[in-house]
Amino acid sequence: MSRGSCRKPFPGGQEVSCIVHRKSGIVHGVQSNGATTLCGRHVSDNYIALEKAAVDDMECCILCGRHLGNLAE
Repeated sequence: MSRGSCRKPFPGGQEVSCIVHRKSGIVHGVQSNGATTLCGRHVSDNYIALEKAAVDDMECCILCGRHLGNLAE
């Protein structure tokens, strides 16, 4: 997608490990157990570490973003 898209950035200022879905490019926060995302998805080989992702225009998972927003309040 272009820079002018409606994608929402991952909420900043949060200490959370992030992974990126290989196909969709959606960024998810990872639970402390490392087995599930903040939105409840199971971590699998379909995800890669954020640092290794070769995607310039990433979007935060809406549900993970809401979870992080609730933690910040």
